[in-house]
Amino acid sequence: MLALKTAHHNYLLVRNMIAAKNKKIIVSVILFSVVIVTLCIVWGLANMQTNESVSTEKKAVEIALPLAQEYIQRPDQHKDYSIVTTKATFEETDRPHWFVEITFKVERDECYCAPAKGYEVVMWADTGEIYHQGPVYHHDATYAVGTFEISIDKVKEIALPLAQAYAQANNRVITTLTISCHLDNRPYWDVIMQFEAIENKNMESLGDQKGVCGYYVSVWADTGEIRRHDVLNTVGF
Repeated sequence: MLALKTAHHNYLLVRNMIAAKNKKIIVSVILFSVVIVTLCIVWGLANMQTNESVSTEKKAVEIALPLAQEYIQRPDQHKDYSIVTTKATFEETDRPHWFVEITFKVERDECYCAPAKGYEVVMWADTGEIYHQGPVYHHDATYAVGTFEISIDKVKEIALPLAQAYAQANNRVITTLTISCHLDNRPYWDVIMQFEAIENKNMESLGDQKGVCGYYVSVWADTGEIRRHDVLNTVGF
């Protein structure tokens, strides 16, 4: 009889331990689920914020200004800049975009290199995504914002056939394509198409393809004419 009572007591003890353990597991699962849902909501809101349309000049400047401030505050700068003016211009092209010009004033100069005149940011009006940003070192007064006629899709149509023809003739494969624009004295597009790497231990057998890693095409943004095109190699082009 004593043995039965002891066995029953042990059974109850084990059952209670298992129940307590299961309760902890359930609570942990619930907490984990709450964390995951919260992270998903935050991620979704962040994406919504970074993909909002930009309908006003004020909004375009709000997006562009921190990028210019980050540039002038970089620790490797040998100059102190202050921001003088900001201007945002809306461009009604194939895909509307904002062109933001931010001008600088040099407050302190500790090197002989040319100072940046300002900073330029170009963003899509429908999403607010940045597709070009960078400092400006030269600015020609004859350049008008309205001369940016060739869209990013059109420049791809112009440049890709040149790289494809070269790749086909030399048994190469295009793997990536990147496009950037340069708003200098005369705006132009740069298109860089990378080739698949050649796996061959005997480099001498590669012939003309030794060191060739891609193809480069530059297109004038106002007319669509080819500015330059050539192979891209591992030591520059």
